Amino acid sequence: MIFNSLQFFIFFIVVSLVYYFSPQRFRKSVLIFASVFFIVSFSFVSLMVVLLSSLLNFYAAQKSRHKILFYTLVSLNIFLILFFNYFTSASDQLQVLFKPIGFELNQLLLAIGLSFYTIQHIAYLIEVRRGKFAAETDFSIFLLASFYFPKLVCGPISLYQEIRPQFRFLKPTQQNIESGINRMLFGYFKKIVLADRLAPAVSSVFDFNDDLAGLTIIAASLIFTIQLYFDFSGYCDIAIGVSRIFGINLIENFDFPLRSTSITEFWRRWHKSLIHFFTHYIYYPIAFKLRKYFLFSTVVAIILTFTLSSLWHGIGITFLAWAFCHMTFLCVEFFFKQYCNNFKIKSNNIVKGIQILCVITLVTISNIFFRAPNSDSLSHLINQLFLLPNYIPNDWLAEFIAPLAQGGHQIQLFNFYTSLVLAFVFILFERKLFAKFNSSKLNYFSVFIILILIFVFGVFGNSSRFIYMQF
Repeated sequence: MIFNSLQFFIFFIVVSLVYYFSPQRFRKSVLIFASVFFIVSFSFVSLMVVLLSSLLNFYAAQKSRHKILFYTLVSLNIFLILFFNYFTSASDQLQVLFKPIGFELNQLLLAIGLSFYTIQHIAYLIEVRRGKFAAETDFSIFLLASFYFPKLVCGPISLYQEIRPQFRFLKPTQQNIESGINRMLFGYFKKIVLADRLAPAVSSVFDFNDDLAGLTIIAASLIFTIQLYFDFSGYCDIAIGVSRIFGINLIENFDFPLRSTSITEFWRRWHKSLIHFFTHYIYYPIAFKLRKYFLFSTVVAIILTFTLSSLWHGIGITFLAWAFCHMTFLCVEFFFKQYCNNFKIKSNNIVKGIQILCVITLVTISNIFFRAPNSDSLSHLINQLFLLPNYIPNDWLAEFIAPLAQGGHQIQLFNFYTSLVLAFVFILFERKLFAKFNSSKLNYFSVFIILILIFVFGVFGNSSRFIYMQF
């Protein structure tokens, strides 16, 4: 039951009605039962995993002063992420091993949202041990904070101290409802109209080992970068909108990252909730520990942070290569800033535009590794990019446009060009559109227009999963 499915829409309407007509003291229970139903719609195993994880972390926090128990539970949380990431990446091979005895791994492999709520549990244990706040004594509050359904699957990752107080007083207003509807529509537009329309162009290049010109692969990776942004930020917009309707505020996860003028700035704007965790609990402690060796400490902190980030995303050479790209970009950028402090570039719109294009280019190159389905596909893509002479297409229609448009017929070209124009116009006016659809007032004309655009240009039928659901 994913956000862009009819089942979720019906589920959300029912839950909202029950929630609003329930007395305030029962609303927490409504959200708990709704979250249980939501998780079970994916798999019963997912519910068992989140219940067990929440139970262990809840009681462990009561004994957080016990050093051995604390490190054991943190290690167990990390192990859970690695365990399920490994089983997911090795599912095909493992399925062959278990096939003779008739055992199906599909349900075992699906622990929906585990990487997201496990990060929250680790941060919670650390903060309790540091004495920032007392361990929670109400398990129902702790459980709801762990598996609250709007943020469960793809975040944003909410620190316990941020979301806990909101569950104690659930009294939404009309302003909450109007603001939530605005934000949900904004998210659905990003997902259904923008991300899902760009997806075929990416899939046609990355999911088939066809011989393509290098520039075609670069173009597909650029389109994937934009698709990933629309897809992931669209999910977060919907999650934030749903929560606002319940009177709960989730943190913002994106801050227009495609307008960043440096890689450092990009990571401050992209997936902010995850980056907050990695910077505060990994990067800063490492850099502080090695502060006597300033340059060395920064490089080590960057390398370890992105290595762990790659493992959080999945176990495989593709994610490690993606992480290595960003380690390199950040280290080069760091040393450049250190040794070129006296070299001042006068900032203007042209310089800023060049910087933005450079950042998007670097992120696009790294996303070739991120999007590659497996190591074999990655090897084929690298071979096409660097080892073959036909980097520039000889026939632009046949070797560049047609692979991206999934064919050269008129209707395919029309759909492809329409998708690019919609994406470009949206990015150009994104700030203004965000301000309008982040408003606490419902603008009926804007709602009408965006609904028309969704129904005219949206991709319906088999609801496509959000990209970050795989993590």
